[in-house]
Amino acid sequence: MDWRDDAAVGSALTLDALTIQANMPAISNSSAKLRRANRVVHAMDLSDVGTNMERLMAWLSVPFPKAWLGPLSLYLSGFQRKLFHPSFSPSSGETAMEAHLDAQENYGARQKTMNCWIPCDLPPVANLAEWRLLANPSREAEQPIVSRVTLSHPEEIEKEEWNTFWSVFNLAQFGEVESRNLVPSAALPMRMAADISAPEWDVSEVKEMYPEYAERIDRLHQEGQLQSEEDEKLLEHWLSDGGDVLAEADFIDRLEGVYFGARTEASSQFLQSQGLTPGQG
Repeated sequence: MDWRDDAAVGSALTLDALTIQANMPAISNSSAKLRRANRVVHAMDLSDVGTNMERLMAWLSVPFPKAWLGPLSLYLSGFQRKLFHPSFSPSSGETAMEAHLDAQENYGARQKTMNCWIPCDLPPVANLAEWRLLANPSREAEQPIVSRVTLSHPEEIEKEEWNTFWSVFNLAQFGEVESRNLVPSAALPMRMAADISAPEWDVSEVKEMYPEYAERIDRLHQEGQLQSEEDEKLLEHWLSDGGDVLAEADFIDRLEGVYFGARTEASSQFLQSQGLTPGQG
């Protein structure tokens, strides 16, 4: 609970700092790629949860820890400006936690695996705490989350910072939390998303996320229909002029007018109403 949740039970809740950061274009794109690559059906999708209170209700709705830690590690791993940059070998947890590894390391991308440690870029609360949190979204992970927290004791606390602290800590506490001084290091600065420039979009990374549609992706790219992250989102979503999602599928090829794996019957009907046909395979 936090001040906002306590005051807003039973009413419309404002998105918290965690969700606001998750909705930043680069982080949202990384998160979407990670969920596609995972292809695992969990009991919940925390990317659909917008407030601290809603996360609490989601946690109470499933058996702990098995049904919770999977979607939680997947959600936290998505807090990166560029997926798997950086990421580290699953055997390097302690070293990565101490920030003694090369910030340019991209183990997950090089090895084409989700079994890796991903440092999570979470909203800061410098006056209250510093945290370092690593998540491993793979089903092979023996320990999905590790986290360390350094608590401060300010004389005064800003309400919004307090709310942000609990939004993050309520998730970080499911790892191994230690209250101790973090080891400073220039090798792996835990920078916030606002301090990092957006990486250049690369069609090869799109093909890695959709290997079964690589030839279609090449054609879309060559015809100018796939040139950016915004175009990439349209591979799974049909949007209204206002940006609302009207239909979803595993892959939508507007060039050839076919779609694969409509998420719902309503999505299938809508796509067909736009002249698309269901693909085979």
